[in-house]
Amino acid sequence: MIGIINYLKDPELVFYFMNILRIKRNLYIENESREFHCSMRLTMRDRWSNARELRSKGLFNMMTSMVPITCPIPFSHREWKINSKCIREILYFRKGFMKVGYDLDNGISVRKEQTIREKNICLNLIMNKYTNITRRELEEACFDFILFEEHDDEIWDDDDPYVMLEYDYDSQPFISIIN
Repeated sequence: MIGIINYLKDPELVFYFMNILRIKRNLYIENESREFHCSMRLTMRDRWSNARELRSKGLFNMMTSMVPITCPIPFSHREWKINSKCIREILYFRKGFMKVGYDLDNGISVRKEQTIREKNICLNLIMNKYTNITRRELEEACFDFILFEEHDDEIWDDDDPYVMLEYDYDSQPFISIIN
């Protein structure tokens, strides 16, 4: 702005033009962002025609086999893998699947639903292989839990598989699959 004052020799004239330019710039940015976000709303036909066009031009590196063509947001391979993994792990947050055990002073042990924080700790420990539980065992227990839960019988309540989080005397988490 100071450089423009040297050419125009009038600060008021510079302020006047800056106000006009600010409005023009804001309109330009608004139109550009609207165009970008509308481009995310492609129809299925448009997406498939874009894929055919890329294939005909031989730009196979632009086409990714990992990301479905129906996905509206541009993902890279890595982002798609991370997203798919997170969606699979949401199953483990089902109510009743992850419990925490507490030992009361009178010798009785109590099981409660884990909090979200405890579920995150549990899953991070399992996924990062800091426990003796494998992902396959966790998936099997989760699918068994879902299967038993669908029956909705009172008989299955005590026999449903679940993940138990307990703490040892050093307050270190110990995770096990029950049933």
